[in-house]
Amino acid sequence: MRGYLRPSVPTFQMTGKVPLILNRSTEGYRNEYGEWFDGTTEPVEIEANIQPLGYRDLIAMPESDRTKELIRVFSASEIRGTVEGDAKQLPDTFEWQGNTFTVIRVYKFSMGVLDHYKAIASRDRISA
Repeated sequence: MRGYLRPSVPTFQMTGKVPLILNRSTEGYRNEYGEWFDGTTEPVEIEANIQPLGYRDLIAMPESDRTKELIRVFSASEIRGTVEGDAKQLPDTFEWQGNTFTVIRVYKFSMGVLDHYKAIASRDRISA
């Protein structure tokens, strides 16, 4: 058949799910005197599929991020990135293979059947 009827393989396969603990910051707030207080950090456990970043995702990243160690995380549970505004929501962070990663981009797919999140995370710098 020379490849005319090749079966397609979806990129989102939850066959390799692993438990992943996200460190999620709660929203900060201002008191009655206008002083800013950062939120607290709480652990959130999800099941996720973690993969190396593909070529198409890498090309879509800003040039300054392309040299970083990047991975993609698929999950049916919510994954949060940075949200600008009064609350100053911080992105989720997590430990993976001995390194700390910070979520830098989140895509939410709502299709009715395979609703899920795809997040791109960057390894945090290791400094002395």
